[in-house]
Amino acid sequence: NSTNDKILEALEKEHGHEYESISDIREYRETFKLKNTFVDRIPDFVHRYHFDSRIHAIFRTTRVITGRLAASDPYLLAQAEHGKFAKDFKAGWEAEDGHVLAGWDESQLELRVLADLSQDPVMLEAFRYECPHRKQWEAGKTACDRDECILKSDLHARLAHKIFGIPPSRQDKSKHRLPSKTTNFALSMGMTCYGLMVELRRNGVDVDTDGAQQWIDATDTLYKLVPRYKAEKIAEAKRNGYVRFGGRIRYIGGIRSWDERLRSEAERFAFSTPIQGTAQKIMKEAEVVIWNDILMPYYRDGYFKGGSKGRWVEPLLQVHDAIKVEVAEDMADDLHTKMVQAMTKAPTQLSVPLGVEGEYGPNFRDMKGF
Repeated sequence: NSTNDKILEALEKEHGHEYESISDIREYRETFKLKNTFVDRIPDFVHRYHFDSRIHAIFRTTRVITGRLAASDPYLLAQAEHGKFAKDFKAGWEAEDGHVLAGWDESQLELRVLADLSQDPVMLEAFRYECPHRKQWEAGKTACDRDECILKSDLHARLAHKIFGIPPSRQDKSKHRLPSKTTNFALSMGMTCYGLMVELRRNGVDVDTDGAQQWIDATDTLYKLVPRYKAEKIAEAKRNGYVRFGGRIRYIGGIRSWDERLRSEAERFAFSTPIQGTAQKIMKEAEVVIWNDILMPYYRDGYFKGGSKGRWVEPLLQVHDAIKVEVAEDMADDLHTKMVQAMTKAPTQLSVPLGVEGEYGPNFRDMKGF
């Protein structure tokens, strides 16, 4: 009875060969979303700012409870990810001549935060472990037990090994690794078995709610201290009516409700809010470091639009755990080094190291890694 895109995508993969209308509905939704949110309105946004004919969205830091950045006029964070027009639409966001668009993502940030908050030994080992022979086995040499090293350093491979009993070297990307990756990220959001089932079906995994619950149970037995941390946050919310995270609090309505559905949702928020809120705190701190240590020196040295050198670095967006900028092409490699350094030294230090991955390209569709 729902036209939610996640539901429709799961239905399409399961019953699309029987009911072509499901694909038609999804295509219509994506096309209408692009047309209504962006295509029809972009000319107005461009004409609004005559000094550079660019789009300048309105950003707010107080609209989202977890601290995520919110954008409006236009809602740039709602760009379509699926559908035949989505990729082509991303190609429409282009850098000016001599410049590239670049982005840096905090790798597995919420899982790293969960590892820090729960102090689960399996998670801590995965983010701390460095195989001393990694370069050798990546080059095809067997300097160590590759499977053992991967199990110690890769949460997705480890969860897949626990569920399927298959060593990492024999795991199939779509059958084993993808569903375990989906489950690990669902864990940090406190997802229910139904929500996980929908996500797994979106990724082509044929599973029902019982099967999804088995995956959740597997995470509970693999990461033994995560259920304890979850119980502590739920107890805190029931005791105080709120949970604390990063110097902030979030009131959790319905945590003592007699309605099981409302209470279950409140318990999920009590668990997931500190994880997502701490992750966004780290992102904001990283942005301050980037501005002070990277962007301001560039501006002082004359690298700004209209300056004598005609080269500049322009911050554009924060999309969840990623920062997007526009940068002169010949400055991109230097900026990459500085961005990685800045994004790994936010004041809120976790008990596991942060990981940063970067990519760049002429537009937001054709991006490649540094």
